[in-house]
Amino acid sequence: MNKTFAQWPDSLWRDGQLDWDFSCLPRDLSCDVAIIGAGFTGLWTAKHLLDMEPSLSIAIIDARQPGFGASGRNGGWCSALYPTSLDTIAAETSRETAVNLQLHLIRTVKDIGTYISEKNIKCGWNQSGTLSYSRNEAQLARQNADLIMYRNLGLGEEFMRSLSSSESQHRIKITKTLGASFTPHCASLNPAQLLDGLVTQLLAKGVTFFGDSIVSEIGNRSLRALTVHGPATVNCKWSVRATEGFTARLPKYRRTIAPLYSYMIATEPIPSRIWNDIGWDGRETWNDGRNMIVYAQRTSDDRIAFGGRGAPYKYASRIGGQFDNKASIHQLLEETLHELLPPTRSVEITNRWGGSLGVHRDWHPSVMADAATGRASAGGYVGDGVAFSCLAAEAVANEILDTDSRIRTLPFVNHVSPKWEPEPLRWLGINGMISLTQRADVAEEKGKSVGFLTRQLLKRIVP
Repeated sequence: MNKTFAQWPDSLWRDGQLDWDFSCLPRDLSCDVAIIGAGFTGLWTAKHLLDMEPSLSIAIIDARQPGFGASGRNGGWCSALYPTSLDTIAAETSRETAVNLQLHLIRTVKDIGTYISEKNIKCGWNQSGTLSYSRNEAQLARQNADLIMYRNLGLGEEFMRSLSSSESQHRIKITKTLGASFTPHCASLNPAQLLDGLVTQLLAKGVTFFGDSIVSEIGNRSLRALTVHGPATVNCKWSVRATEGFTARLPKYRRTIAPLYSYMIATEPIPSRIWNDIGWDGRETWNDGRNMIVYAQRTSDDRIAFGGRGAPYKYASRIGGQFDNKASIHQLLEETLHELLPPTRSVEITNRWGGSLGVHRDWHPSVMADAATGRASAGGYVGDGVAFSCLAAEAVANEILDTDSRIRTLPFVNHVSPKWEPEPLRWLGINGMISLTQRADVAEEKGKSVGFLTRQLLKRIVP
């Protein structure tokens, strides 16, 4: 077994997560649907399949245990935002398709909230929307351009609206604020507790879980896996690859998805006297408009969970426990939090962790299904997977059961992304992209204009 999976990360969410200990696969297993990966994509897929066809036999197989990957490590945002801009989607397909995609994402966030309420899942769900702050003129220009794009698509202020500098400061007292945008279609939550709730519900519906089983080969209507007891074979009518950032571990999929690392810190519970200086009474999630994303939520127990991207890509798409903590990046996150919210300087950081997210070459999420081979997959969420995994899973279920649902017409369904370049071109290209993005942020912070060539490269890198 792979020893790089040995340790769970020091995630804030891990503190309240159930200790699942599912046994490994037997030597031989047969089922209707075998799902590889016990994260949100795999769990939601099983949920949607059983809602539509309760008689299905479903096995969920994980290399570790439920919640070990991104689903148990993320920032706790359930957002209706899509990783690729809607004007890009409209240009590639149509205006109607782009708007329909956005409306499905809005509906998905609402559906998740309803499910949590109906099943009484205690995960700190709070749909107060999200704020995107502009702290320099370049960020403000991008914010205004986004608002114009949404208006041109027919999405009005009920979807997203602008806030003045004073209105933004009234919400949260973030330094150097020039303005912000606000959308109500985002919730904060403890993602590991939502995951635990999903596992509990699926167990009650007869889903079988297997842990500590590393899938080594995906065949036509079959899987092969490695366990502590030796090789195992699964015969199935359908397999669903729901491995996200871990996809590159599969030999035939090394260039399908690139795992990029995101890192997080969490504070101790913050006393009311400091919250009085910060504001944030509405518990909105928020970020700012820099190119290299940072993101934050106020948790249900009054901590700040704060994360950011920008870690170097590991050669040959390597991932593992040795990369889950990086002192220099965690220190930078702490400094950034203090810069944005100075009252946090007196607050202790109690948790530091990281994990990989999955990115396709064109930044598009994708759902694939081939009835001839019985293979399906979903992933490539670029860090927006808490909500999007549910919508993608719904599409997977409809593809497998061959329904006439309109969801099958969404642009990510059967979207084929190009493969990432072979090494060392992949390593050079991704890390060059990261460096370019960071340099652009430094220039914008100093009030300098980003050159035409840099702007065009950034547009090509991130659609």
